[in-house]
Amino acid sequence: MKYWLLKSEPETYSIDDLSVEKECLWDGVRNHVAKKNLQAMGVGDLGVFYHSSCPKPGVTGIVRVVKLAEPDPTQFDPNSKYYFPKATLEKPMWFCPTLRFEIKFCTPSLRVSWRGSKELGDLWTRSKARVSVLEITKEEYEAINR
Repeated sequence: MKYWLLKSEPETYSIDDLSVEKECLWDGVRNHVAKKNLQAMGVGDLGVFYHSSCPKPGVTGIVRVVKLAEPDPTQFDPNSKYYFPKATLEKPMWFCPTLRFEIKFCTPSLRVSWRGSKELGDLWTRSKARVSVLEITKEEYEAINR
């Protein structure tokens, strides 16, 4: 099993949105490093749902991968802001797994609280990167859950 940090701006898509929908395609990702991470996700992997670009960035809940990455349908839709004209059905460029809502934290694990943490010090730096999907260690996942 692998563990992941999945970033989303709360005004775009939040843990509350996922809690209502129960499952979602993690679509619209247009970064090659994140793309490789999405394709590396396995069914049953766990992720921490991270709210970014907001006043208090941090992890707000847990998700589970329930379906392997498939071609992202937004790349084919000319009306989507994620449209990618070079992509074809025969040769898609972008992929997205299906995630299921597991839990929402009563109190978010704020990134600012990770600074100086033995288990999360490196994640403090990595979480500031522009990559929206990061693999994290089991120890980091467990520390966030504490």
